[in-house]
Amino acid sequence: MPFLSKVCIRDLLVTQIDGRVAETAMVTKMHNTMYAQGDLVAVPLPSGGYGPGLVGRILKAPILFGYFFRPRLANPPSLQNLGQLSRADLVLARMFGHQGLLDGTWLDLGQMPGWDRDLWPLPSFGLRQTVGRDAYFRVECEEKRPLSVRSQVPISKQEFDLLPEFGVSGHVWIQEKLDRLLLPIAGAELSAGRTTVPPNIPLLLDNDDAMDWLGHLLQADEYPGIDDALARVIGPSYVDASIGGVALAAAEIVAAAVGSPAPGLSADLLGWVRDHSQLATTERILRAQAAVARVTAGASELRELWEASPSKTAWEDAVGSLSRRLER
Repeated sequence: MPFLSKVCIRDLLVTQIDGRVAETAMVTKMHNTMYAQGDLVAVPLPSGGYGPGLVGRILKAPILFGYFFRPRLANPPSLQNLGQLSRADLVLARMFGHQGLLDGTWLDLGQMPGWDRDLWPLPSFGLRQTVGRDAYFRVECEEKRPLSVRSQVPISKQEFDLLPEFGVSGHVWIQEKLDRLLLPIAGAELSAGRTTVPPNIPLLLDNDDAMDWLGHLLQADEYPGIDDALARVIGPSYVDASIGGVALAAAEIVAAAVGSPAPGLSADLLGWVRDHSQLATTERILRAQAAVARVTAGASELRELWEASPSKTAWEDAVGSLSRRLER
């Protein structure tokens, strides 16, 4: 049997014992601290501060389900001063990987006072299928098999937007997403000596579709998703805004690989691009150029929305800059 760390062994045990024990089982971290269902956590945010969170379920290792709340906190909170979290302050619910808790990046504050798992159930999820025209579903999954769909019911886009999205995100994606969702603390000094000023996100990446896609990209060892994102805007007679936004995000990654990143591109993305510099092939650059041209001309919902916006000129300048940076 190959060597398994204590963490891996305990994780495997948690998934194999009966449900009653698994509900309260703790997972030992490498440095001898623990997390459990019902623990409150403090998630560090890239632009400063912390986002409060709750480990709602320990699913099949390494997958957890968590609830995340406002407001942004300037300093790491204690279990005593965080207080009771309210659903009224909920901003994000998501399955995620436990690496941030294992390596100590996320702060485990201990069990939520009065924790009752029945008050924080595993919810229904929203699933978007993107083959052909987008379709939306409400799905139920099992705690012991969190990525297996038990039931699937068609729903509207409006209902989909109200549900947590089905799928698992890395802990870095959670940090980036919370950073965008939580308002800055006006004038508050942080422990690192900074104020909570939102990051200078490039305009073409400053939307949920692009940021969600980039969060998944950061967790990928390869980059087929870039080619898929670029190809999806070429065939359709009409390009939806979400598909167009993701294609522009993919083109920004290609531009960064060429050596011309957008000003304000995050350190995480720049590091990912450095690790995947071979993606800047001539063929992929041509695909990125074609995708930008398609999204910014013709039957494109994203272009139509920006043309009706007071920020139309800023968007045109941003896509013009992207087109120039893709030229070699």
